[in-house]
Amino acid sequence: MSQPGTAVRMEAAAGEWTATLLSAVPEGAGLSVAARPDGPAMLHLVHSDAFAELPEPPDALYSARVTGPVRFEVAARAAGDHALVLDNRLGREVRSMTVQITASALGGLSPQAYEAGADAMLRAVSEGMARMLRFDPGLSAGRCGHVAPFGEDGTVCLEFPLTVMARVAPRAAASGVVLLAIFARVAEGMAETAGRTLDPEERDGLAVAAMTVLGYGSPARAALKHLAAPGAAAALRAELDSGADYLPDADRAAALLSAGDALVEDWHDLLLHAFSDEVLARIAEAPPAWTNAAAVAAARAR
Repeated sequence: MSQPGTAVRMEAAAGEWTATLLSAVPEGAGLSVAARPDGPAMLHLVHSDAFAELPEPPDALYSARVTGPVRFEVAARAAGDHALVLDNRLGREVRSMTVQITASALGGLSPQAYEAGADAMLRAVSEGMARMLRFDPGLSAGRCGHVAPFGEDGTVCLEFPLTVMARVAPRAAASGVVLLAIFARVAEGMAETAGRTLDPEERDGLAVAAMTVLGYGSPARAALKHLAAPGAAAALRAELDSGADYLPDADRAAALLSAGDALVEDWHDLLLHAFSDEVLARIAEAPPAWTNAAAVAAARAR
């Protein structure tokens, strides 16, 4: 199997076809293909499920007769392996082709565009959290030179979300995994403001509780559901050069998923301690089920 981002030389004898397989393409990911055949041939890009339907796959992402250099971009409709097929069954001589396949981020963004937008997105999240919390988490993005959630200076390593987006589907689960790691770092800051130190299990519980209260409950559940699946957490953690413990293992993810909203009650005091006056004022107007007016008033009086 080939990985996106590599150049491949394909060759098919007269009356035959050949294919290169692209492994584990996530749903919504973009694939940019630049092909240079040495003569006329059919070229198909299909999901592995449609491979058996060649030479006329009903759901091909691309299918055309090419006679010279061609370039096209598509977005994967479903997660899984995909096949790029050089079809020379109508040819009378050997046909070869050099092809460059470039992976792009979910939604068809190029890696460069995703990287450029990631820092802006994290800055927006950081600014929002700075209004909701008593401390500024100071989130920013940058290249770290290795795959890890965070660099030595606390920077969110762009290699981390790019790796997650390339390995995790559907999109909601991938986004949730990235946010879960970020909230784990935020949870450490929340505990620090209260003079506490958390072990990884406690930190993850507070992270999920904070995500739930601050409107990120759905991404949290999607991330935990993915990580709790057999082998999913281990495979993703193995991709990281450091910081793997910022992603819960399968057992921890399953326990957090099972705990549900009870986590908010478990971390009630620390959540209120970390919230800004603006958030506490809004909560005081209509206290949710997980807190009460007296506790909010005590937090506001600090």
